[in-house]
Amino acid sequence: MMIVAVMGSLANLYVLWRLGTLRARSAAQWRIRPVSEKQRRSERIQLVLAAITLVLIVVESLLHHHWHGSY
Repeated sequence: MMIVAVMGSLANLYVLWRLGTLRARSAAQWRIRPVSEKQRRSERIQLVLAAITLVLIVVESLLHHHWHGSY
């Protein structure tokens, strides 16, 4: 389950990063609409949740190693 969570979080971070780079392209400037506040908030929440997921997995792995001596 942790591997699935890491893969999902990394995929989410990649999609958010790619979305930003595609919006910033000069070729897309003529057809892009301004991002609504609702969409911007949704993207920020996704970013924060993906980062929190990765941090929690690292913390859990370190604590597991500390308490049980193995990963």
